[in-house]
Formats: sequence, C-alpha cells, structure tokens
Amino acid sequence: MAIPVQDYSQLRDKECPICLTVMTRAVQLPCSHAICQSCLHDLRQFGCVCPLCRSHLPCHPHELFKDACRLGCRADRSKDKKLSDSLWAEAIRLLESAAGQGHEGSMFILILCYTEGKGTPINHQRAVVMWEAAAEKGNPEAQYGLGLCYQVGNGVEKNNERAADLWTQASIQGHAEAQVCLSECYQKGMGRPIDTERTVQLLKSASEQGHTGAMIALGDCYVKAAGVESNDELAFEFYQDAAKLNNPHAIRMLGWCYARGQGTECDPPHAAKCYKQALELGHVDATWRAGICYMRGHGVEENHLCGTKLIKLAAKLGHPDAITHMNIVRTEFDVAPGAEFDIADYIEFYDRVKPKVNEYSKIVDKLLLKLPTHALPANASPKPSLSVDFCVQVGLCTDMIESSLSL
Repeated sequence: MAIPVQDYSQLRDKECPICLTVMTRAVQLPCSHAICQSCLHDLRQFGCVCPLCRSHLPCHPHELFKDACRLGCRADRSKDKKLSDSLWAEAIRLLESAAGQGHEGSMFILILCYTEGKGTPINHQRAVVMWEAAAEKGNPEAQYGLGLCYQVGNGVEKNNERAADLWTQASIQGHAEAQVCLSECYQKGMGRPIDTERTVQLLKSASEQGHTGAMIALGDCYVKAAGVESNDELAFEFYQDAAKLNNPHAIRMLGWCYARGQGTECDPPHAAKCYKQALELGHVDATWRAGICYMRGHGVEENHLCGTKLIKLAAKLGHPDAITHMNIVRTEFDVAPGAEFDIADYIEFYDRVKPKVNEYSKIVDKLLLKLPTHALPANASPKPSLSVDFCVQVGLCTDMIESSLSL
C-alpha cells in the first residue's frame, strides 16, 4: 500500500514495535503497521509475515522495482493508450511500495513521474515527498534536487535558507552542482550572508571536478576582482579550460577576451572564430556578436549579407541588442512590425550611410555618455538626418562604441 503524503512525518515520531526505538526511517506495511526499515530487513530472514498481526510482508523492494521497470517498458512500447495508462498505474503502485521501504531508485523514478506527469497527473507535492525521503537517506543528488524545489517554491513554500542548508549537505559530499548553487547563495546573500571568499572556494572545488559553469564563474570573479585579486590572465585560463569542454558560453567569453586583448593578445580573427564556433552550438549572444564582426569586418572579411542574416537570427532568438537594432532598422525603412524587408535594400542603405557616420562621431560619443543635448560643444556638427541610434546600433562609429558594445 502506498504511504499517504502526510504519513512520512507522522511515522518518524513513532516508536518501532520491534526494536522499541523512535523510527527515523519507517516503512508502512500493507496491514498499516509501521516498523523500521532495518527491522523489516531482519524480519525477512525469519519469515514473511508481520509479527503483530501475521499479515504478509510486502515484497522485497528490489523485486518490486524490477517488476515496475518491466511494466513501464511495456507501457512505453504499447500503442494502446488505455493499456499503457493501466500498466503505468500498476508500475507506480509498485514503485510507491518499494520507495516506502527506502528504495532510492524507486524514489527517483517516482520523482520523474510526478514531475513530468509520466503515467500519473503532475504532482509536485508528491515529488517533494520523494525528494525528502531520498535526502534523508543522505543522497547528495536528492539534497541538491530538493534544494532547487525550495529555491523556486516548486511543491513547497519558497525558502532560501532551507535550500542553502540542503546544498551545504550535498556540497560536503562533493556534489559539484550543489557547490555552484551554494556559491550563488553566498554571492547574492540568498539564505546565507554575502561572502565572496566562500563563493570562490566553492567554485574552485566544483571546477576541479570539471564543472564548466564553475570555471566560467571563476573567470568572472577574476575579471571583476570579486573575492580574489583581479587577474585577467587567470580568468582567460578558466574560460579556456571550460571552452575545451565545448561549453558555448565559455567559447563566447574567449572571443570576448581575444577581441578586447584581455588576459591575452588582441586577436580579432581568433575572436570572430570563437563567436562563430559558439553560435554553431546555439549561443544567442555569440550569434549577435558574429553578425557585428561581419558587418564591421572585424577578424573576418566584411560581409554585410552574412552579418545581417546573423543579426536577424539573433533578434528572432530574443537577443535584446539585436531586437533593438532590427527595430531601429524597421523604423528607418518604415516597415510594419513582423513584416519582412529586403536585405539587399538594407545593405545598400548601410553602405550609403557608412561614410557619413564618422562625421558625427563626437555627437555620438556624447550621446553614449548620456549627456543632455545642451551639454554638447557649441561647434558640434548638427544631428545627421540618419538617426544616431541607428549608427550606434550598427556599430559603425568610434572605438568608444566598440568598447561599449563589449565585443
């Protein structure tokens, strides 16, 4: 019989009728009696009945788990929805029985079922019960997963302190993902006091296990001097290590370093190569930056058609700068939102206005510094007929614009 949601906490406070100690890991038998998991294991060596009422004991959890897996496989292969649902319902019943006896594999499969609605309606509260049961057994993956539930309030009330406590338990056991999450708690003061040094310690521990996110975060720490002394060369090494593991964001950050000469020599061709490699892995910001490289001829042969297509793609994928850029282009062409415009006309327009932009670079520089119009020098050139915002977004102006776009 499956244990009701509320029974887990109730069973913990009761005394085992066999060993006479308070039950921390309890099993509810089909006859509704509750005993310790360890006592149930010992009972199976002497008989198959409850010592209190002589009812049959539940099947061994490993057997229940195997039977449930067989039923689940049959359900997935079945083309008959009614039969598939029936098989999954029986599989979940067996998994619940095995999980009630402390079988961790059953708990994790049930978490998946209740989270994704596999063979049962989605039930985040029930999933949390399973996370709790596995976490109590000291499973670091369960402690990490339960921490995520408390962080976002999925199936439980949001509680950053509880999340941090769980990630601390998992981190002690060397769980890299939990260490990264806990580092964020110390960095942002979520459930823990802000402590940049502790943040760096956790990130270093996770990076030593090959966690690419931790490597990138460490690189950011060295760039921003957060918890460590500023060290661009060391930041570059962390980005490089993560890039070797094919992390698209790390590859994008390498491109950023090569473009700015930060931690390494300035190398525009290598920067463009990194952006292209990252965009092939689906990185949206790298798509935008590669498009700008093609539009300007930075590190690659100038190709307005390719650059325009990449910027349009980045805009479609939701990149804010690319969206702003395309909106300004639509304004210049008087194109309705959502309507397509001729790329060839856009490129011709781009080539036509390009020589004019440097003439107004001083005005654009002041605008980038967000100074009011009256603060401009008296001898400044008049505002061009082409919108200055358009010039800035296309990125045709001075080095100041290049640095503001942080290529």
